[in-house]
Amino acid sequence: MAMTSVVVRTRRHDVSPQEWQTRVDLAAAYRPASVYGMTDMIANHISASVPDEPGHFLINA
Repeated sequence: MAMTSVVVRTRRHDVSPQEWQTRVDLAAAYRPASVYGMTDMIANHISASVPDEPGHFLINA
């Protein structure tokens, strides 16, 4: 079976360094939430505000 390579494009170059770090931190927060079963309810979420960008929040869909 032949191995194929997959190119994954990130948004790292499309966002500010502050937003990228906030995205990384938010992703890290989702990992333990998932491990402990805290993501299966319909009314919960984890959100974060982006430093130095007033009114800019990241939240899962």
